[in-house]
Amino acid sequence: MFLEMKRMIYFVNDMDAMKTFYEDVLGLTPLESEDPDGWQEFEAGGVTIALHKAFDPRGKPASYNKICFYSDDVAATRQGLIDKGVKMREPMSSGELLFADGEDPEGNTF
Repeated sequence: MFLEMKRMIYFVNDMDAMKTFYEDVLGLTPLESEDPDGWQEFEAGGVTIALHKAFDPRGKPASYNKICFYSDDVAATRQGLIDKGVKMREPMSSGELLFADGEDPEGNTF
């Protein structure tokens, strides 16, 4: 199993303020976005920082973060982690992207 960190997602409540901070204050380059009100990525060297509009179906603001690793075989990697006792969620897809969230021992999502 090979994992390479590719992205850090910050779930944010004030997208405009966060975009301004990462672009104007830190000087990161924004990448093209199909939904700039809900998703904005920035080039940050070997890792992409993504801002994701926080939401909660109960109407309360959500705030949590997620480290994203790349795997060339999501299903096999997921099963290997389950075999090691890692709590893994069911695989999901977004367009051509297939992913499976897991949790570390303190409940942080990856």
